[in-house]
Amino acid sequence: VDTGNFIHELLEKTAKEVERVDSEAEMRVLAVKIGAEILKGSLYAMQRDTASGEVFSEKLLQEGADVAVAAYRQIKNSDFKVEETEKNITSAEFHGKVDRVDGTDKYVRIIDYKTGSIDDKASSYYTGRKLQMQLYMSELKGERIPAGVFYFPASVDYSADTEGKFRMQGFMNGDREALLCGDKNITEEKKSEYFPAALKNSAVTKRVMDEETFRNFLDYSIYVARQGCKELKEGYIAPSPYVGSCDYCKYGGMCGFQKDTQKPRNESDIDTKTIAEIARVTREGKEE
Repeated sequence: VDTGNFIHELLEKTAKEVERVDSEAEMRVLAVKIGAEILKGSLYAMQRDTASGEVFSEKLLQEGADVAVAAYRQIKNSDFKVEETEKNITSAEFHGKVDRVDGTDKYVRIIDYKTGSIDDKASSYYTGRKLQMQLYMSELKGERIPAGVFYFPASVDYSADTEGKFRMQGFMNGDREALLCGDKNITEEKKSEYFPAALKNSAVTKRVMDEETFRNFLDYSIYVARQGCKELKEGYIAPSPYVGSCDYCKYGGMCGFQKDTQKPRNESDIDTKTIAEIARVTREGKEE
């Protein structure tokens, strides 16, 4: 947890300096400087009391710099500018915080830093377990076109394969202009270094959609969240865990769900276009 907090704070502070930094080498120097200051804080300073802690702190600092440079590279090779970091979002129905908001005059995208595992499966969204990023976009987009809701893998993966090490994951607008906005060097055939799409046939993959489909896909989060709130207000609190949720649950004793005799939910995989169509039908009240 402490390591994740360090990376988050480092990325927050370095992202604010992107426009004033002219090269990756300069960003690395800045990241090391900022990271060293963070490590002086009471939360981390005790690490340097031991030889092993000193080695750990230095390694963490260098890994943090690697991640900061990767984020810098993604921003600099796009048309996006960092608009806000740690942005508080408050609407009439929910509140939360976004790690980073990037924007242009036409497009907006949101980034969530992840130092652990990333769950961007469509089924997790469909079943209401992962609504956060899409709900944030529903409040943030305003008149601009959503370009993507992304998880940035903010950790160093120890593997020989460096391809796509820091490639963002999530769901995105696959229209040509939106893709070129996110990566100035994207090609027809090769997947972008920064997100899982290429220009050719990009809008037919599971996580990449045309603009209209993507808008409907995002709206699904609003409808399913409202339904959940409605059920709670009506007093419906029956446990309905998804498969695997009970494995390490701290509240099993008070929940009442008998995992030995009751079956948890286990939805089959679902296509993003199907989710988008559910939202469209919910809004318009008719099927095509």
